[in-house]
Amino acid sequence: MGDAEISRTSTGNALWPYFLLFCSMLFFASNYTMGRAVGGVVPPIGLSFWRWTIAFLILLPFTWRGMLQHAGLIRQHWMVLLALTVSLVVLGNTAVYVGLNTTTALNAAIVSVAQPPITIVLTWLFFRDKVTVGQFMATLVAGFGILVTLAKGDLANLAALNFNGGDLWILLSVAGFSLYAVFLRKSPDDLPPLVLLNLIQLLGIAVLAPFYAWESIYVQPMSLDPITIGAVLWAAIVVAIGAIGLWNAGIRHVGANKASVFIYIRMLLISALAILLLGEALQTYHYVACVLVVGGVYWTSKARPVKAPA
Repeated sequence: MGDAEISRTSTGNALWPYFLLFCSMLFFASNYTMGRAVGGVVPPIGLSFWRWTIAFLILLPFTWRGMLQHAGLIRQHWMVLLALTVSLVVLGNTAVYVGLNTTTALNAAIVSVAQPPITIVLTWLFFRDKVTVGQFMATLVAGFGILVTLAKGDLANLAALNFNGGDLWILLSVAGFSLYAVFLRKSPDDLPPLVLLNLIQLLGIAVLAPFYAWESIYVQPMSLDPITIGAVLWAAIVVAIGAIGLWNAGIRHVGANKASVFIYIRMLLISALAILLLGEALQTYHYVACVLVVGGVYWTSKARPVKAPA
């Protein structure tokens, strides 16, 4: 069933699915603001580890039977599940918290909106999906916008490789989310979405455990204080469960194509929260980069992808 058909048969003219999508983007945006606010106070790997642990425990009562029922299917597709875990939990999420220790939420907002063009590049690399000329040019435009952000508007920094390490971590995070979107097509169709999410959470805990132990011993241990507890609970309940749940519900009713435009709203919400709550200021290069990245993403969305023949 196509996106238009889903929208027509499920919602009619109802606006509530779009409200769900807006709320999901607001929750996702709050993750960037929170991560920046607690940067240097709450260790990033520890924040990610406990976020996924609490989210897993909350969902487990609703999924454990499904895990047992689909045990054979899980064993059969364990490599795909592991790839999804590394992409989403380790690269996608944890890299965000690491990056926000040293870069601004505004920079993260601009870099993160480039996910669609990066996804196109990755689908070509892994599955040889054909890329149209329009998609290729749009990817170049969006990529140049990212470079403007990384260079803080001074392209001389590109020659000197004088980048903010935090921005590079955010770029790695975007690549992780893009990889997750790419590999999601290989996940087993018979595995219920909530069970799949809970499995990824469980595997994520296992994969992050050694990194969390290293961070606790050699960098910074987690402390039991109101800031840490609040950050972990917010990331687990509001973001890992609330944002993803609302996003999935919205997509189910309006389709993936219409829902994808909300990535622009996420960038605007991250920027607004960064200015209002963190006191960050827009610089000239932010405007230039924003126009380039959003223009490239919009151009990408208008170009119809062509599937490579088998």
